[in-house]
Amino acid sequence: MRHYSDLLLKRLRGVSRVLLASGLLALLGSAPAVAEDFSAGQPYFSLSGMVAGADGATISSAAGTADAAFNFSDPTLQTKIGFGVVGALGWLTDSNWRMEIELGHRQVALDQIGSPASVPLSGDLDITTGFVNVLRDFRGESFITPYAGIGIGGAYHKLDVGSINDASPDFGTRDTFSLVYQAMLGVTFEVGESMDILAGYRYMGAWEPDYEAFALDRLDIHHFEMGVKFYVEDWFN
Repeated sequence: MRHYSDLLLKRLRGVSRVLLASGLLALLGSAPAVAEDFSAGQPYFSLSGMVAGADGATISSAAGTADAAFNFSDPTLQTKIGFGVVGALGWLTDSNWRMEIELGHRQVALDQIGSPASVPLSGDLDITTGFVNVLRDFRGESFITPYAGIGIGGAYHKLDVGSINDASPDFGTRDTFSLVYQAMLGVTFEVGESMDILAGYRYMGAWEPDYEAFALDRLDIHHFEMGVKFYVEDWFN
């Protein structure tokens, strides 16, 4: 099972760079040259489930623990494939730009401290996020609409380490806050006047999360998501 998880993570890392670059170029290339009326449009909300996989994160400091596992050369925090959910409330303008407020939660299980001598690690990392997003729908005649977007916000991290190398750690549950940012790329499928199905990829980065026992340079998480989007105004027309 672990072999397939590692293979999926490697594929996520390779594909994500191409998707992310393409989406950001499309978003920037479609930016309006003149001011537009963003007040004309309609509200919507969306809800998605996600499969989440984190890259190995470099441990930049381990001043808060004396555990020998953190003292290897260039240690990294490795995790397993996890899951998440995200919901958003937004406004779709007549010019096909979207602005939204998003809340999300994802959890990944801890796997090991990777280094020349890897050490097994058990526990969970839960991250609750809030974002302000800007997205662009590339709407045409088809019922399929590609989209791209970016967002910035904050995250609450809860780290619960159960064991390190099958022994109890010298620290317990730790929590922290960090800056987070993300980029999204996907498609929506129109299935009715007031409902779309969406499928997409999103990259999220957490800037220098510090769990007191140890700190990371950066935490990069890749997500594949599927969900639904509802246009509230159409329910009353």
